[in-house]
Amino acid sequence: SKKRKLQNQGIDQEVADPKHQYQAISRMIHDGMSGPKALGPYSSNQNILLVGEGDFSFALALASNIGSANLLCTSLDRSSQIQVKYGKSATSTLNALKSLGARVLHEIDAKCLGESLQSRSIQGTEYSRIVFLFPDSSQVDDEKTNLSKDEELIREFLSSAADIIARSSGQVHLVLTQEQLNSMDPASMCPALRLVTSSEFRPNLFPGYHPQPTWPGNTRPSLSRARLLVFGVAGSEAASCGQGASGSQQAAA
Repeated sequence: SKKRKLQNQGIDQEVADPKHQYQAISRMIHDGMSGPKALGPYSSNQNILLVGEGDFSFALALASNIGSANLLCTSLDRSSQIQVKYGKSATSTLNALKSLGARVLHEIDAKCLGESLQSRSIQGTEYSRIVFLFPDSSQVDDEKTNLSKDEELIREFLSSAADIIARSSGQVHLVLTQEQLNSMDPASMCPALRLVTSSEFRPNLFPGYHPQPTWPGNTRPSLSRARLLVFGVAGSEAASCGQGASGSQQAAA
């Protein structure tokens, strides 16, 4: 069947059931957004930039639980590519994000965040959390080539993120597969950032989130032993005490 074929290609067409999306929206409206809301290490009083979103299921998990007022969701893909790559459920996810008032930008390059955002009239903003889950530069399913390109992507992302992170308490959150961690040393990639903690990534904290391959037919990122790396600005409060970056992945301001 078409559904089975898509699943075999590694694309999950049911990662964000529209019914569940709108239930989450209704719950948020009913509960109201007075007072800080938290989900894992993220909270509504943080200024959060999501980088490299695929089907935007992670963005929706945050927006439907902590609100979207301080959330900017971005992808490298063009808007027209989203449904082609991730199916109709991704379109439903984007519609749900819009219903929540989330800001969504496409064609934002993780390797030059400041310039990409400035081209969309967003400048001068410092983010308290910059989040990139499973960076993947691949176009073909060739692990050796991909890991080399991934290392270059991660290095340039960290350097780019360091330019727009809040200087005193900002954090960069990077989630990598064990295969990526075995082949590179992210802690040494950007002198402006210091690795604060490394902990098990817990995707179950984010309802409806399932990582997707960058291209249809490629292998889905492995969650087995995936790690959340938290970086702070070298010499800052965040780099010194690791606030909000505990192994339990609890939120902090």
